[in-house]
Amino acid sequence: MDFMEIMMAELLKMRAAIKEELMVPTPCGARTAIRLLYGL
Repeated sequence: MDFMEIMMAELLKMRAAIKEELMVPTPCGARTAIRLLYGL
């Protein structure tokens, strides 16, 4: 696996995690999603 493939896999995992967080309408979930989005 080259670097780009690894990065794509990580991004897909993070997108799945963010989707799960956003399904839970809690301030904590929103904070985690924002941290994942901007804390790359």
